[in-house]
Amino acid sequence: MFKRTVVICDTSNHVIRTIDEYGATKTLAGMSGVQGDSDGQGSNARFNLPHAVCMDSKGNALVTDHGQLVRHITPDGVVTTLWDATKQPAGTDPLLKSCSLRGITCTHDTVYMTCTATHSVISLSLITKQARIVAGGIGAGFVDGKCSEAKFHSPHGIDCDDDAHLYVSDTSNHCIRKITIGQSVSTFAGDPHQTGLRDGVSTKAQFSKPYGLCLDRLPPAGGAADGESTPFALFVCDGPNKAVRRICGGEVRTISHLDFEPYDIVVRTHFLSIQLLFVLH
Repeated sequence: MFKRTVVICDTSNHVIRTIDEYGATKTLAGMSGVQGDSDGQGSNARFNLPHAVCMDSKGNALVTDHGQLVRHITPDGVVTTLWDATKQPAGTDPLLKSCSLRGITCTHDTVYMTCTATHSVISLSLITKQARIVAGGIGAGFVDGKCSEAKFHSPHGIDCDDDAHLYVSDTSNHCIRKITIGQSVSTFAGDPHQTGLRDGVSTKAQFSKPYGLCLDRLPPAGGAADGESTPFALFVCDGPNKAVRRICGGEVRTISHLDFEPYDIVVRTHFLSIQLLFVLH
């Protein structure tokens, strides 16, 4: 398990790195500057523009690689290919074969990923290794409603809460969407018809091409009561606005202005302080 360590994709160098609590960085897997898709341990493994990473329930890292692969990495750097879009059997949904995977998150035994080419959100079972489209996939656009009828436009970041709701940065629609799996898609924050930098209540706020996002659980004083969900804050990289936005309790606030466009974000909470790590691709 990656204890007190953040795992990141160093996309242009084609490697996976770790950063410990003291800021020390090391290469976990891959060889800097060398592209490929071979499995192996440490520097014997190869990646090709790895994009996003998340942790599974067993403490291993899962990475979207080259837009069509899902790679599995153990804490000691052993890399295996979990899923390959180009090697799916006959009868597989053609949209799954032409995907361009971006964001990734994992809950229990299922992985969820965004796909910019097909404007969809995909699930992958860690048990059966079967993938399917859970929302979108019917062309670019903006439509809330049933998962099968919803539309996205170049979705990127994705994360999930304790109730397995998914939160997606719908980049070219300039908003954050919420997916209740098997039911519906709704707008969680932002205005798909208006781009800008405005704080405020939920859909009254404005974003400009939000990319990475990360959910941070906020245990209430004394702990959550039985049957209650843990409250959370959602941190969003608001790219062209060069800002980090925080969504909590239905309110959107700008918490940091930067001199660069943040592309992905990792949040680690230590007691009462929040540490933010920005990864710029």
